[in-house]
Amino acid sequence: TYLSRLWCIMELFTFVQLGREVDGVEFQVVVRNDSEEEDLHAVEEAFNNFDARTCSCFDPADKERMLSIIHAAFGNMERFNQEVRAIFRTARWRDEVQQLRQA
Repeated sequence: TYLSRLWCIMELFTFVQLGREVDGVEFQVVVRNDSEEEDLHAVEEAFNNFDARTCSCFDPADKERMLSIIHAAFGNMERFNQEVRAIFRTARWRDEVQQLRQA
């Protein structure tokens, strides 16, 4: 659910923009027993197709404000989404998925 919560994404993005090392970011992938492959596929899809517009916030007004800030800073949502996906790649989430597949 981390990838579906806009506040979490903004915290990660801010952490990186403040000059922190992305290598310090570690994703813990959690899968259900007897549904591992289905869950791993869903995780891959969530990382590969991340779109901030589909994220949620407890307060819808927070989401509106954050999306407005993102749009003002990046010009469009796709540029922001590409930046976030680049952070994900650098954080090596795929390594975690591969390890789970080999377990």
